[in-house]
Amino acid sequence: MALRTQAEANMRKLQAENERLAQELAAANQSESTGAMSGQAFADLIQSAPDGILIVGTSGKIIACNPAVADMFGYRSEDMVGQLVSKLIPGRLRETHMDHINEYFSAPSRRRMGHDLFTPGLRKDGTEFAVSITLGATDTSAGHYAVCMIRDATAEMDAIAQHMPHLREAVFADGAND
Repeated sequence: MALRTQAEANMRKLQAENERLAQELAAANQSESTGAMSGQAFADLIQSAPDGILIVGTSGKIIACNPAVADMFGYRSEDMVGQLVSKLIPGRLRETHMDHINEYFSAPSRRRMGHDLFTPGLRKDGTEFAVSITLGATDTSAGHYAVCMIRDATAEMDAIAQHMPHLREAVFADGAND
């Protein structure tokens, strides 16, 4: 129970970090309009973020990503841009993933992705691992986008699974998360 509480606390921290970054994005956009921060300076901030950041369009394609998420999944950033985000999830979940994307864009909100603490991710080498993902959305003149903050949650899941062996099976079961 203590480990689950710790994992939930970690998830709240991730959501708070997502909120902080969203506020920084809003502030940077406002500052840029007044000349206080260049677009390049803001891009540099995103590139240096320790957590993975994906920007996904309504089509499900990756618009942008930072090196942290590319490294986490075993890709180069430039190889991820333009690809469907579904390439980062196990095949058994892909069929319904676009439905989840459409649902999300029909009523976007800041929230955790999935119904459980962790969501399975798929590395380039085909291995699955646990991730914690929080979502946010923004509308721009160029379109609607989801901002995904992603953290490798393998260590947290393993710690909890020592006390709750069924957790690993629940996370990696068919259709467990959206």
